[in-house]
Amino acid sequence: MERFERPNRRCLVAIKAMAPCLSTTASFAVPAPADDRDTFVYTFECSVVELLNRIHPHPHMKAVDHRFLVLAPKDRGASYVQCAFDGDDRDLMCEAASGFYDKRGRRAHFSQARRQALARLGFSTDGSHGNFQRLFNIRNTDMHREVADLLLGALFDGYGVRMNETIEVVAPFALKHGMLSRDRCVPVS
Repeated sequence: MERFERPNRRCLVAIKAMAPCLSTTASFAVPAPADDRDTFVYTFECSVVELLNRIHPHPHMKAVDHRFLVLAPKDRGASYVQCAFDGDDRDLMCEAASGFYDKRGRRAHFSQARRQALARLGFSTDGSHGNFQRLFNIRNTDMHREVADLLLGALFDGYGVRMNETIEVVAPFALKHGMLSRDRCVPVS
């Protein structure tokens, strides 16, 4: 994904002066739309990694019930993703909501394309006995970025979550309940 800087005033004047000389068939590089998948993941990735980094260091057995992270678009019912570390700190079970546990009957609707998107991300797509699942074997904290990309990709591809939506967070060891921050990543030039 390319990053574009705003041209300074001198460049704009030069471009306007050259415009009559340019062919009408000339093509210009245009920045990607602000609501593409890469921008969505990039915007929230560091916040999710930071949350996982805060949850992971609590491997004692009494903490198992609290070593999880849930990301859910606000006011979307059965559309959420979640991960939980196991007690021996070797595995991380991630799930994408299938609607199986929604007692209000607001099951997530999955088109074939959205179900396939979750399958491409490595999730099981049989929701007849629970949520769609994917197990990670955690080798080190560098994997937190991969997990963040998975969760955000599932929200974008599987549930259609976009930049204009608020993403709620539940993570007892990191952020009891709140909103996912958009400004945690430091731009790298």
